[in-house]
Amino acid sequence: MYGFTENYIKVEIEYKPNLSNRIADVSLLEINDNGNVKIKLIDKKSFKFKLA
Repeated sequence: MYGFTENYIKVEIEYKPNLSNRIADVSLLEINDNGNVKIKLIDKKSFKFKLA
């Protein structure tokens, strides 16, 4: 699954249904082969609804 940081860095994490349309605190880990940045969740309890 993919998303973007505040400054439009494209990030990638394995699919987690509870992350869809959410904003979460993450750590950037490394750039993978397709140019996306792998991430790690910092606090699983801090999910917020994404405002459109």
